[in-house]
Amino acid sequence: MTKKEHFNKVVLNLIHERGFKATTMRDIASAMKCDVSNLYNYISSKQAFLEDLLFDMNDQFHTRIDQIIQSSLTPDKQLEEVIRMYVEFSHHHPQEVGILLNEWRHLRGEKLKSFKEEKEKFEHKITIILKNGMESGYFKSLNLRLITHFMLSSLRMLFIHPEINKNTLQLQSEISEYILHGIST
Repeated sequence: MTKKEHFNKVVLNLIHERGFKATTMRDIASAMKCDVSNLYNYISSKQAFLEDLLFDMNDQFHTRIDQIIQSSLTPDKQLEEVIRMYVEFSHHHPQEVGILLNEWRHLRGEKLKSFKEEKEKFEHKITIILKNGMESGYFKSLNLRLITHFMLSSLRMLFIHPEINKNTLQLQSEISEYILHGIST
């Protein structure tokens, strides 16, 4: 592990445990066993670390959902892939995803505005899959906004309760069954 990777891991742990606001540069320096001035070799600010982390995770989610939407899969299989994506991210990156869900509110100015727009774009992509499924008869005709938010809320609980992420294949299967059974025709 490089020094930068170690640094990122330490900061992730602190922010995940304490929250962004409660984590200070002094806390990070103490955990790294160095002076605060040495931290600036890794990041320009705690805010910059948060921005980089959030926008990197956001990019990963968007890249994957774009691949899913552009695939030749049927809408029900696309939705299964979205569920798989969420389960895999929550399993492999639980701290990052926890921060993504809980700490984005600490972004400032244009970064906050941009992040909110990206969240809306992502939700719209979920809506597109659901709408295509409804129009092609794979899903019941339901309130798109409601079912989009219901589905995303269900998937976000994976990050809030990481203890349920023990067997990812079983979890993917069960969540797909719960969600798809409820909206399939």
